Amino acid sequence: MEGSGLLDAEELAFFALKALENSDLEKALIAVKTALLRSEFPLICHAIAGKAYARMELWEKASQCLSEYTKACPEKHHERNQLGLVLFRSGQEDAAIEVWTEVLNDSPTYPPALFFLAHAYTARRSWSTAQRFIDILLGAAGSDNLFSIKAQQLRMWINEANSGATSQSLSWPADLKDELLFG
Repeated sequence: MEGSGLLDAEELAFFALKALENSDLEKALIAVKTALLRSEFPLICHAIAGKAYARMELWEKASQCLSEYTKACPEKHHERNQLGLVLFRSGQEDAAIEVWTEVLNDSPTYPPALFFLAHAYTARRSWSTAQRFIDILLGAAGSDNLFSIKAQQLRMWINEANSGATSQSLSWPADLKDELLFG
């Protein structure tokens, strides 16, 4: 990032976040990595780097950055949820389930964690556990909530799988884009 020597870490974090919002991952990563080199930087830099790495599907780096941030800021449910998603996407399903369960311990009706737990248990064909999370989500979130809509679709998939009406494997919902999840 040209002129980054003139900017302090907070300013770099701001520009990194704006670049991430605009899906300019290169600028986001350059700005946030420059900020992280400063002797003092906002903790949010770890989260921004983690989100950028996740959008690049660099799961290990994303996990490290988001873990660093969520250890320092455990009250940040959104980033903890993203950490769970990174772990899930990298094949660490048990660790992801643990993270989402911890989020629900703090915020029992947090829609993204409820949905991702339902999805994870559906992938394991643990239908009753998945249905329990779907029920909680549908009872807690409005019908126009994106995760409620996805949960209703997931419930239909479960019902079809239970009736033998589908032989399709469970896939990630196409409209839950990484820009939405890691933005």
